[in-house]
Order: sequence, then C-alpha cells, then structure tokens
Amino acid sequence: MLVLARRTSPSEFGAFVALYGVTIAVGGIIDFGSSSRLTIDLAKGLDTRRVIPWLTRRMLLQLPVVLLLAAAALAYADDRLPRLCVIALCGQAMTWAIAHGVLGAVRAIKSPVSAEWMVAAGNVLTLVTVIVAPGRHLLTAAAVASYSSWVICGGIGAWTMATMTVPWSPSKRTNPWTGSVSFGFASLAAVLQGFVLLIVERTSSAEQAGSLGAVQKWTQPISLLAVAYSGFLFPSLAAALTDRLAIKMLRTLVLVFAVGSAVGAAVIALAPFLIRTLLGAEYVPAAHVLRLLVIVSVPELIIQPLSVLLQSRGMQRRVAWTMMALAVGSLTSIALLASHMGNTAVPFVEGICNGTALIVFGVSTRRMWLANRDIAAAPS
Repeated sequence: MLVLARRTSPSEFGAFVALYGVTIAVGGIIDFGSSSRLTIDLAKGLDTRRVIPWLTRRMLLQLPVVLLLAAAALAYADDRLPRLCVIALCGQAMTWAIAHGVLGAVRAIKSPVSAEWMVAAGNVLTLVTVIVAPGRHLLTAAAVASYSSWVICGGIGAWTMATMTVPWSPSKRTNPWTGSVSFGFASLAAVLQGFVLLIVERTSSAEQAGSLGAVQKWTQPISLLAVAYSGFLFPSLAAALTDRLAIKMLRTLVLVFAVGSAVGAAVIALAPFLIRTLLGAEYVPAAHVLRLLVIVSVPELIIQPLSVLLQSRGMQRRVAWTMMALAVGSLTSIALLASHMGNTAVPFVEGICNGTALIVFGVSTRRMWLANRDIAAAPS
C-alpha cells in the first residue's frame, strides 16, 4: 500500500483502498470464524483427513456471495477504478477466505510460523507487481496481484498438507460453519473495520480517505506483532490442561508490549519525515492522523492476546459480543463524526473502543485466574 500510495493521487488511492477494505471485510464475513474453529478442533485432535472436505464445501457455498458482491461493485463502483480492477478486488473476497481456511489448518497441523511465511510469499508478489507495473494500469495490476497473492498463499498451504488429507467425499457432508458462531461474530467485528475507509470517503471526501488509507497501514508493525504473537500461541492455549496454565503462557507478553511500544514511539517521532520521504509532500498533512493512530493501536498489543486466550478457553461468546458491540458503535460514531472531524474521527473513536475492550478482557482474564479452574475448559 505504501508504494501504491506514492504512485497515485490521494483521490485515486482513496477509491482503491475503500473498495479493497470492503472486499476483505466480505471475505471475513464469509469465513465467519470457521478458520479459528478449525484451528482449535485440529489442536484438540480432530482427524486431519476432514480438512480437504471442509475447505471444498465452504468454497462451493461462498461462491454465490462473491458473485453478488461483484455485481454490486460493478454497479456502484467509482469511475476512477477500471472494471477489471473492480472484478479482481471482488474476487479477492473469495481467495482471502479460502486462504485463511487453509492457514487455519496449517497453524494446527504444521506450525503458526509456516502459516506466516506463506502469507509473506503472497505479499512479496503484490509488492513486486506494484513496483514494476506501468502507471497506466497500476490499479488493475495491484488488484490482480492482491487476488493472486491469496491464491499462492492458499495453494502453498494446501500443497504442504496434501499428504495428511484425503479427497473430498460427497457422502461425508458437514456444515463448515458448525460451532463457529461465537468466533464468527468476533471475526465479523474485526472485518467490519474494512468499511471505515468507505464511510470516510462517503461522509467526508476521497482525499480524506486516501490520506487515512495511506498511513493507516503504518500501524501494522504493531498490530502484526500482536496478531503473530497471538496466532503462535493459539494452538497451545487451546490445548492447555487448565486455565491457569494457559494464562501463564502469556508471560512473554511483557516483551512483546515493550517492543511494540518502542516501534510506536519511533513512528510518532519520525512521522512527518517518513511521510515526506516515502509518500511525498502531498501526504504530509496526514502525519497528525498517523500519530493518533499509533497511540490508539498500542493497546492492541494486549487486547489481541487476551481475546485469543478467552476464545481458546471457552469464552468465545463474551469476546464475540464485546467485539461486535464495539464494532457497530465504532462504525456508527465514525459515520456521525467524519463529516465534522474528517479522518481524525477514526483514531478518536478507535481509542475509546480499544480502551473499553482492554478493560472488559482484562477483567475477564482476572476472573478466570481467580476461579483457579483445574480442569480443561469445555468447548462451546
């Protein structure tokens, strides 16, 4: 996104990232927590031969949703985006959902590190494409590369598991979303944030959305650190014999928080210089927004591991309803405030939501520790 923002205007980039966010959000809605449910089930001993039938059935069921998304996007998409770009971005909703289903299995069957390397391989393809693509077809090339990156990611994951699974059998049909409702609402709350840029674009301007989208990803070193740490521990947390043993696995969270905070402090201090150097002078006004985004993203270093801990120990519903309520409140507040505050409404609202989530999950973890349960948490 950094290279793409530098090679396009804030208006063009705003239109692209708005649709990009929506398609990723739709992919998350399609997934609806089923990948997380699969990871936990495999960590607790689910037969690995059920992975391929599970993935195949979910892919067939999600196809109509993607077709409807493409039809709607072609009807209402901004004229600044080429048709092929719109189609590729819509197709990304399906490839994203498929890849994350495969990655959910890889995390349990192989290792979380293997899954992250597969994601990195797809990201390299997108980066190289955006760097070398001619300016005339840049947005289309970026969309096709993003679509293809998830195909590569999922393909590598499926290939590594090929010897551990069996082909799809029509006589053994199962609902791929069984048992994932609580995970689904929790993941839905996260992917709804993909609509933020679209809301800012519609209620404020494409320039405001473009400036926000250009720097919003700069908080990724912090959020990715939290996600990678949580994803690495997820199978172990689910397999822990007691709740206290699971909580003790988070002792290294102190180091993760320290590293993430240091990265955030560096970004805050160097924000104007980094933006001018990497994006260009026209994006310098976004430095203020970037600083605010970094500040409100630091609590995610604690929120993400705590939410994964609670989900893995049978408290999926509490996490789901908390995140869903905060997500709906966040989108509503941004829609109301963006017309007056511009893109600064986003970090303002996110700060309030992250503070609330930190309190709720912290109290829940404290109660779990004090309960001192000596038996494994029963799946819900």
